[in-house]
This record gives sequence, C-alpha cells and structure tokens, in this order.
Amino acid sequence: MESDVQTRNVRVLRLFLRIYALVSLAAALTYFPFLADLFDPAAALSISSVRPVQWIAVFVFVLSVSIDFFLPRNVILRRALTSGAALNVMVAVSAVVLPVTVLELSLRPFARFTYRDVRVFQQDDSLQWALRRNYNGKYGGVAVSTNSLGLRGPEFEPQPDKPRILFIGDSVVFGLRLPYEDSIPAAASREFESGGVPAECVNAGVPGYSSIQVARYFVNRGVELNPDVVVWGFVLNDVLPAYTATRFGDFGKDNPIPYIRRTLLGFIENNSAVAYFVRKAYFQLRFGRTLRESAVYAELMDVKTLVNKPEKEEIQAAWRVTEGFIKQIAGACRERGARFLLLILPHRFQLEDPENQNAPQRELLDIARRLDVESLDLLPPMARRMRDRDETTWDYFYDNCHLTAAGSDWAGERVAQDIGARGWLRESQVPPHSSR
Repeated sequence: MESDVQTRNVRVLRLFLRIYALVSLAAALTYFPFLADLFDPAAALSISSVRPVQWIAVFVFVLSVSIDFFLPRNVILRRALTSGAALNVMVAVSAVVLPVTVLELSLRPFARFTYRDVRVFQQDDSLQWALRRNYNGKYGGVAVSTNSLGLRGPEFEPQPDKPRILFIGDSVVFGLRLPYEDSIPAAASREFESGGVPAECVNAGVPGYSSIQVARYFVNRGVELNPDVVVWGFVLNDVLPAYTATRFGDFGKDNPIPYIRRTLLGFIENNSAVAYFVRKAYFQLRFGRTLRESAVYAELMDVKTLVNKPEKEEIQAAWRVTEGFIKQIAGACRERGARFLLLILPHRFQLEDPENQNAPQRELLDIARRLDVESLDLLPPMARRMRDRDETTWDYFYDNCHLTAAGSDWAGERVAQDIGARGWLRESQVPPHSSR
C-alpha cells in the first residue's frame, strides 16, 4: 500500500505531465501557418520552418499523455518516477527546462537563421578570419584553392625576372563566384604577359574584409611578401563599416566567424531561437533604442548615402577613418620602396548616371591627392565602354558590386595597362622583391 507521500508525488507528477501535454498541444496547433499568420502576418512562415516545431510538440504531447495514462496503472513505472530524486528532477525540469523549451519552440519559426559554407575560412587572432591554408574545395559555387600562405591561387616563389604585384581587398578582388582565372589579379597577369612584361600577380583578397582588415593585413603580413607594386581594390562598401562597426556594433553580414566556431556556445548561438532574439534585442537596446535610430543606421549602411548625402556628419567621419587606413598602407609601401595604386571600383547603380553619382569617387581622389597616392578610378572608363559598346550594367556586374567574368577581366586589363603606362615595372632591371 502506497504512503501518503507517494500518493502526493503521483499527483504532483501527473500535474506536471498534464501541463507539458497542454503546452505542447498548444504549440502544435498554434504553428499551423494560417494560425501563426494571425499573430504575426509579417513573419511569412513556411511549412518547412513550422513543421519541425509541430513534430517536436506532438512528440512531447504523446509522451506526456502516455506517461500520465500508465502512471496509475503500472507499479514499476510509478515507483521509478515518484521517488524523491525523480520528483526533484521533474521539478527542476519544470522550473528551467520546460520554460526554455516552450520559449524556443515559440520563437523558432520567427528566427531568421543564416547558414553559410565557411570551410574556406579559419579564425584569425589579428584579422578575425582569413582564408584557410592549402584549401581545395568550393566557395560561392565555384572551385577555390589556396596556397600555403592562405592566398587564393597557386604557390609562388621569388622570380628575379618578374616583378611582384600584390592585390589586396575584399570579395571583389578575391573573385567571388568566379573561377580564379577570371579574378582581377589573374586578368592583370595575362595582360602583362601579352604586353611582354611578365609579372607575378598575387591575389590577397578575402571575402568580407573591410578597410580595417585590409590595412591590418597589409601592414602586418602583406609587406612580408615584398611586393613591388600594391593595388588596393577599393569598393565603396568598405567606407561605412570602418565607422559603423565602432559606433553601432555592426559585425557585418559577411562575417563568417559565428559559423566557423566549433564550440557548444557557438552551436547554441547559431541554432537557438532564444539566443537569436536575445542577441537581436541586445544590439537593438545598445545601438538603436528607437525606430528613428534604427532607420538612421539602415540609411548609413546603404552605399547610396555616400552618393546622395556626402555632407552628413556620419559620412564625413567615415571618410576620415578611411583616409587613415589608406595612409597606413601608403606609409608601409613607402617604407618598403613599393609603389601603391588605389583602384577605385564602382557600384553598379553609379553607371546609370556616372556624372551625377560620383561623389564617393571624388572624395577618394581628393584623399589620394592629399596623401600623394596614385589612383585609378574605373567609373569613367567603364561608363564610356558601356556607352560605346551599347552594353548594360549587367554585362559587368552580377549584383550591386561584384563583377562578372567580363567585368573582372576588363578591370584587370585596365590595371595592368595603367601600371605599365606609369613605367613602374621598367624602373629597375632587378625587381625590388628579388633582393629583399
């Protein structure tokens, strides 16, 4: 015969089980898409996002109802689950695990997780991330291979008869979604070869890099490659992150670090809806407490703001930060006796009206003049080429800033022609990198 304590424990346990059953049933019913739309019409929940939640909720419901049904009918089950230790565990589960689980199930369909293939990257203490060394695989839908230095392309050794040209920058220099042969450095190398002045063009572009990382990479590592010429493929979206990252805490949608982490904490951060909304609320409270502040931030992150509102205080601050990074690279080049070319790459929308949408280019050219840095602005020649050949912007870009194979080939050719016209590769019969 059961004691009063056991009877009480059975009642407490069955109460918890019925709570689990009711909550899980409510979750299963709530997340039918047409019912969820009543709570949040903007969520646009899909069957694929809702179905896992429903199956988990149904499983918890069936398990809870089954235990509740058999508990008074099975002595062994009753004794196992109503002992002091088992009941304490049940109370702990009810106090901690159940609320978190319910919250996770409730929020999951509304979380906007992003999953990326980041096998090409590795964490880096100085740069946050870098390309993995000796990688052979795919990234951006195309084959990508890196050398022992973690740079895209084949291995290279100092060649006394070839000057070395180092291309630094982000995914545009890297050649995102393009075979290596269609990247800007590879196209420049072919142009030098065809002109009878072979040059070793090194691709040090890394997807997602901002001007902060580009400058840090070159000053700390790129200079050790002893380049004769350094070309920074500068994209306009490199301007704002340098400023907004410090003011608004933006780590960038291109940051692969959250996906590289292999720790339990990293897994939870990337896969938990609770963690997703906690992080979202944190950044909203810290960097944008009002809708107005959020709107200002969104506006700042739009490259078109550089064109349409160059006088804004935030834009001017961003340019001052950018000038500091250009100055760092230029200074490191002078110390090593290398030439420096600031290659200014346009955004696609600028080609629709190049004469009236070139404010960022004018700003960069002014910075180059103040710092005594050579520059090459591709907006005017690209606009002329399009007009003369009756081409469209989509012949050169496959999105807002990334070049197609044709656009990248043309840009590489222009860089090689510009460097050749400046006579930088004919100044010495012995390239500087071969003797340093």
